[in-house]
Amino acid sequence: MKSFSMSRSLMETLLIECEEQILISEDHLKYNLSADPANAFATSLLCEYYCCNYRLYDEIYKVIDSLPDSTEENPDVEIIMSEKEIEFFEKAAIARYYLSQELLSAVNLSCSVH
Repeated sequence: MKSFSMSRSLMETLLIECEEQILISEDHLKYNLSADPANAFATSLLCEYYCCNYRLYDEIYKVIDSLPDSTEENPDVEIIMSEKEIEFFEKAAIARYYLSQELLSAVNLSCSVH
């Protein structure tokens, strides 16, 4: 079985990015749902985007939370992960990217931090 590694600092950066994207998608959802009528296509894309970011956040948080406290002092410590874990992170990141592109091109919603 193959194993892969990622630095703790990179995982923490991804965690913060996911938090930001969750807040952005929440704001877009609130605004879209308050419109009369709400755009059902935009709502479905935003729900997918929120879900993708939340799942990614949750999995990253679990990995970081399972680390020994001693790793907090060294952000460059490498976290060893299975091929299955890395595949999940790759697929979620790719899904998030394509959803953000579709939100921008199809319904003119940007999920970038401005």
